[in-house]
Amino acid sequence: MSQEQPIKIWAMVCAIVSVLMFLPNGAEAQRTTGIIVYSLTDGADIIVDGRTVGTVPMEALIPLDPGRHTLKVSKPGYTDRTEIVDIRRGQELDFEIDLLPYAGVFTIESNAAEATLWLDGKPFGDLPFTGEIPMGEHRLKVVAPGFLSEERTLKIAGGKTESLRFDLAPAPIVASNDGSLLNQWWFWTAAGVVVLGGVTGAVLATSGGEPLPDPNVTLSF
Repeated sequence: MSQEQPIKIWAMVCAIVSVLMFLPNGAEAQRTTGIIVYSLTDGADIIVDGRTVGTVPMEALIPLDPGRHTLKVSKPGYTDRTEIVDIRRGQELDFEIDLLPYAGVFTIESNAAEATLWLDGKPFGDLPFTGEIPMGEHRLKVVAPGFLSEERTLKIAGGKTESLRFDLAPAPIVASNDGSLLNQWWFWTAAGVVVLGGVTGAVLATSGGEPLPDPNVTLSF
């Protein structure tokens, strides 16, 4: 063996040692940068920097670049939760985020066109309606042109998803469109009461043995 061979071998060993000194150890090399989100709110969206990355339950690591990020967990009917995440290279952070319910999520339909939903006496939206209604007891009313309105009282639970349908009955038909008093349904309702009262009075007045009036009488206005 020449004198140059030990020198070359030593140089190679020194080079390998130098490279290994700058490499992370085995455990650290396997670590990645990211977060894990734990939550009991099944179905909630996990959103990082405005992008949905998964849905609860999701206990897998969400890879992130080192730096600052915005973590948001959101679900209809629940309050959103937002966290600011500062993460370093090789760091793994765990987050436990459970959302609080505050509203029910409703889909409401009707057989009537141009129907409107009222909540506790105030306009709340047009039908078909899809959205949140605050939890608690509320009066829901659906109104539509040409139909009788319908009202229901509901006790709404937070975080629940429900579907409702209001089948409204048509309003009484008007005989003509001239707008006269005689063609209004409410007039005939009131007139019927008056006529009935008059006939009843006549019967009582003639009950003392006098003949009853001819029932085939025509009323003129």
